[in-house]
Amino acid sequence: MLDSLGAALAKVDPNLTFELGPQTARRDFVLSADGIRAAFPEVEALYGAAPKLENWRLIKFRPRRSPSTTLTLNGRHFDPARARFLLVKDDPGKVGIVRFLEHYSKAEHDLFAKAGFLILDEALGEFDIETRVGAIDFWGADSPHYARSRPLAELPTAFDTFFIKP
Repeated sequence: MLDSLGAALAKVDPNLTFELGPQTARRDFVLSADGIRAAFPEVEALYGAAPKLENWRLIKFRPRRSPSTTLTLNGRHFDPARARFLLVKDDPGKVGIVRFLEHYSKAEHDLFAKAGFLILDEALGEFDIETRVGAIDFWGADSPHYARSRPLAELPTAFDTFFIKP
């Protein structure tokens, strides 16, 4: 059934994907553009056309989640609890994010960036990452800006506050 669902979504747009939440009285069905902004209209259209089902909660775009588990890529461990961030001004309506990752290495920038993007996507959710985040950069604790950084757990609140007009 899951393969059939994936194939049906791919007919609409090959970038569409889905996630199923845990089996409870009401189960989550997350419809995602897999971070591809061009596929957002298809997610919106499918969400708008979906029937209401008593035992399912349809969610458009991957939601924010607390990135609490260590991510392992290519044998390297990335602990969100040890990651930090700094918000910076960017284009109007967007915010830049500088991520500070433990043991960051320029030589392995691509690996660190991949891990950093996955953790950011989880912390802010697919929609905000694609529509309200501008530049994203990655550094280590040796950056001169590290002293002004904050723990990743504070990112969602700081991010939302950034967009509140004084």
